[in-house]
Amino acid sequence: MRLIPILFALLLSGPALAQLALPPVAPVVACADLTATDLTAIGGAGSAITAAAETTSDGIAVCSVTGTLARQVNFQVLLPMAT
Repeated sequence: MRLIPILFALLLSGPALAQLALPPVAPVVACADLTATDLTAIGGAGSAITAAAETTSDGIAVCSVTGTLARQVNFQVLLPMAT
């Protein structure tokens, strides 16, 4: 499985990656439209985004995305709405 070596490399190089100046990436879909994203290729059958809503976190506009991978792993990510 190739994912493990990649994750390991990212963990080891974490501080170095934090110093990279990467350009902002503009959203390609609306926040609420993320619920239509198919996650079965990543997490298997039963994986889905269960909610996606615009909100704020510490005064910053974010898209709060929650979901489940293979019905066993729940997740939440906060995607910034602007730079």
